[in-house]
Formats: sequence, C-alpha cells, structure tokens
Amino acid sequence: GSRGIQKKADEMHALSIQSAVETVEKLQVKLAEFAKKHQTQIQDDPAFRQQFLQMCAPLGVDPLVSTKSFWAKTLGVGIGDFYFELSVKVAEVCFATRGRNGGIMAVSEVIDTLNRKNKLYNRGDIAIA
Repeated sequence: GSRGIQKKADEMHALSIQSAVETVEKLQVKLAEFAKKHQTQIQDDPAFRQQFLQMCAPLGVDPLVSTKSFWAKTLGVGIGDFYFELSVKVAEVCFATRGRNGGIMAVSEVIDTLNRKNKLYNRGDIAIA
C-alpha cells in the first residue's frame, strides 16, 4: 500500500540526489581541467578571469577562497593573490582617506588613486557586482 509507495518515492529521491551530486562532481573535474589548461589566461586576462569566475559560481566553487584550496593548487597562487593584494590596496586607500571622506569613496576614485601610485589597474580589471 502506501508504505510501498513511500519507500519507492524515498528510493527515487535518494537516487535523484546521488545523480545530482555525481553531476556536480563531474562538472567540478571538468572545471579543474579547464582551469589548468587556461591557467595563464585566467591569471593574466581580467575579462577571461571574470568569465571563469562566473562559470564557477553556479557550482558553488570559489577559486579565490584560500591559497591552500584545491583551486589555488590548480591555478597556482596567482588568481587568489591578485584579489588579496588588490583588497589590501583598496583598504589602504580607504584607510588613508578616512579623514576627509570617512573611508567611503566610489570604486572609480579608488582605481584612480591606485593608478596614480602604480598604473596597474584598468576599470575593466575590477568586476563590480
């Protein structure tokens, strides 16, 4: 009766979850292969890096999380280091200007300030979510 139907429904649900987990795992493997193959582009090309990060997001993969992570090992330390160093520089700019603006400023102003110091960043390099 209804117990048999519920048991079958539970089995199908478990199978469905297992299938979804296996699919995500396969996608993560393919993403890792892609990252290794395109490591230099991911590190050096801001537009490519942004597209790569957008590709990772639906899988819940964040290659920027940790330098000890699988992704840091796969990509080398370059991508995580880039964003870490950038965030430190942004914090330094905001901290240095807090007397005149409370440390709050437009992203474009931060980029301009960083560029006056070392001409490293283009507005397209920094994705604004």
